[in-house]
Amino acid sequence: VPKKKSIGPSHVDYCTSPEDGIWYPDKLDLTLTWKGGPKAWDKSGEQEFDPFRLNHAWVVNYFTEPAKEEKLRQFLMQPGKDCVAGTRSNIALATQQDRPKWLSKVGYLSFGKMRSYPHTQLRNLCTALMEKELPLGCDDVQTLLRMVIYHVGGLDWDEGSKSIHLSWKTDLFRGDFAVGLFEVVHTLVDELKENISHYKSALILGEIVGF
Repeated sequence: VPKKKSIGPSHVDYCTSPEDGIWYPDKLDLTLTWKGGPKAWDKSGEQEFDPFRLNHAWVVNYFTEPAKEEKLRQFLMQPGKDCVAGTRSNIALATQQDRPKWLSKVGYLSFGKMRSYPHTQLRNLCTALMEKELPLGCDDVQTLLRMVIYHVGGLDWDEGSKSIHLSWKTDLFRGDFAVGLFEVVHTLVDELKENISHYKSALILGEIVGF
């Protein structure tokens, strides 16, 4: 059996055709590179790049449901506790000039803080419903509330029960909190059930109860 070093060219300078084999520098890590496709967004100047090495913030932004009010979009995104800036909860307070006319000042601040931090979302939801801070029939408000209840978020391993639980929804598994949230929603449903004009508000409350 011939030794592998005796097969093919002995130096990369002598690799002139596919039949000469593949040259691979042993001291370099194997990486995937791409020069881009025909689309403008699939370019990185003249440099090669890894098309699968995505920035987490880009992924979150791409998969976040868009708001009808462009300036409210930033409040819908929630990239997770490790990627949230400590000043996130102050954005609404500092940008009150951007408040849509259909939102009150209190409503705008409530909208802005709802998803500020992943582990406080359900508490913010309960407070907003109890204090009636948000117009529940508005499309952007309903999009926000659906994200609060349906976004799975982080997963944690519970060593005691040997099971996985939803770290963003920890409050929901506390009996007193779940009962309190149900009572708040039940009260709102009683107030709205005789008012046909608020049917859209009743629909989102139904989704919250179902959740």
